[in-house]
Amino acid sequence: MSRHSQFKTEWIDKAKELAQKGMTDKEIAKSLGISESALYRYQQRYVEFRKAINEGKVKPNEEVEAALYKRAIGYTMQLRRVVIDPFTSKQTVTMQEEHIPPNVTAQIFFLKNRVPEKWKDTWHGEFDVNQRKGLHVVIDRGGSMDALPNEEIIGGGKGSGDKNGANGNSEPSP
Repeated sequence: MSRHSQFKTEWIDKAKELAQKGMTDKEIAKSLGISESALYRYQQRYVEFRKAINEGKVKPNEEVEAALYKRAIGYTMQLRRVVIDPFTSKQTVTMQEEHIPPNVTAQIFFLKNRVPEKWKDTWHGEFDVNQRKGLHVVIDRGGSMDALPNEEIIGGGKGSGDKNGANGNSEPSP
């Protein structure tokens, strides 16, 4: 790759074709014989180049989105099975319906991206150390507030006989 390559108009169609095949920007740049930073620079300078790459990415992105959604909800498919008799070489073809169950990982990924306000990994918490029995924790998970009882956080737990905290005196544990 040359350090200062000149933009070539034939890259427009080539880049679109590569993007339609599902190639990443890094792979497109390598195929064109330029650096990834040059690819981005040319996308900024040449609108038709940027549009070609973006248009090329639409179909593969839609196909992957559809496949992810299909895996998230599960589906049924027809399987064609061919059995060859080893003695007669006769082929027997059967059609079977097979159910592919929903995939939890696909569901989580889908929900985190489609409904991030409810399914994001980042939690916001409130901590209040001025509670009588120690630490009071409130976990906000997408609008749902769950308060955890103090006894379950600091001290020996409910019924443990430790009423003053884990360190035995009236101060909360460090």
